[in-house]
Amino acid sequence: MLPLPELRVDLLDILTLSRCGLGREIAERNGPLGMSADHLTLLDYELTLVRRLEGCDSESPATRQWLKALARAKRAMLPLRAWNALASDPVLRRQLSPRPPLSDPDPASDQPLESLLHHWLQLRQSAAGTLDWHEQGELLALSAQLRDSGELARLLYTMESVTLWLKVTNRWLAPRLEALSCGPDPERVMRLRGALTHYYGKGVQPDLSRLERRFLRLAPALQRLMAPPAPLPALTSWHLRYGQGRESGLYLDFRHSISDHAHLWQRLLKRCQVGIRP
Repeated sequence: MLPLPELRVDLLDILTLSRCGLGREIAERNGPLGMSADHLTLLDYELTLVRRLEGCDSESPATRQWLKALARAKRAMLPLRAWNALASDPVLRRQLSPRPPLSDPDPASDQPLESLLHHWLQLRQSAAGTLDWHEQGELLALSAQLRDSGELARLLYTMESVTLWLKVTNRWLAPRLEALSCGPDPERVMRLRGALTHYYGKGVQPDLSRLERRFLRLAPALQRLMAPPAPLPALTSWHLRYGQGRESGLYLDFRHSISDHAHLWQRLLKRCQVGIRP
C-alpha cells in the first residue's frame, strides 16, 4: 500500500462543490459507510469526483482557479489510489502468492484470469489518464468468479517446484552421466537414448512447454500491472522474481534448469556418438 497525502477543504467550500452536483457524494464519503469503504469503492468515488470537478465552472475567477487546483490535486492522487485498490484486492493477492495446487492447474481458467488482469490494467490506465472507467461491476464479477481459483498462484508454484526438481535432478545426474562409459556395451547408451526420448521427450517436455506458454501468456499483463507508481521496497523481491516478464527470476531459472538438463544428455550422446531421431 502507498501512503496518500491528506487533502481537506473548508466547510464553506462544500457549498461550492454542492453547486457542482457533488454535495451528496461528499456527504456519503465522509459518513460511516464512506469512511469504511474498500479501496476500489473509494477509487470509483475519486474518479467521479475528478470528472465532475473538471467539468464544473463558475462565474468567479477565484472559484474557477480553486476548482482547477483541487481537480489537479485529486487527479495526481488517482494512480496511488488505483494501486492501493489493486494491492488490497484479496482475490488478486491470493493469485500473486505461489501456493500448492489442490488439483491440477486448469488452462481453461487462463481466459478469465487474463480478463481480470486486463480490467485491473485498464483501471490503472484510466486513473493515470483518461477518466472513462465504467467497468467496476465487471471487475467485481470477475474477481468473484476467480475468488477460489488461484490459477496464477498454482502456476507460479508449479514452475517453482519444477525448477527445483530439475536443479536437484541435474546435480544428481551430472557426475553419473560423466562417469558412464560408452563401451563395451553400446546398446546400453542406445537404451538410455530410447528412455530419454520416451519419458522426457514425450512426457516431461510437453508439460514443461505448456507451463512456459501459460506463464508467457500472462506475463506481459502481470508485468505492466504490478509496476507501482512510486517506489515500493516491500514489492521488490516479488517483482524481481515474478513481475519482469521474460526477465523474471523465476522464468530465467526455469529456462536455465531445462537447458542444463538437456545439455547433460546432449554431452553424453555426443561423447558416445549416439544421435537422437528428429
